Amino acid sequence: MEQDCFLYELHENIMPNNEIGAVCFFDSYSYEQEPAQVIGVFEVFKRLKADGLII
Repeated sequence: MEQDCFLYELHENIMPNNEIGAVCFFDSYSYEQEPAQVIGVFEVFKRLKADGLII
């Protein structure tokens, strides 16, 4: 899997459309509680924490 991530200030509502059924925002703890996870998301959280971009 390849994943590009971008960090920016959000000033508008994001609405799902086409093949996207829902949009969800979560922190690492709440993501761990999801019934299914993608290992790449944990790597993104780890790198964001290491770079001081999230707590």
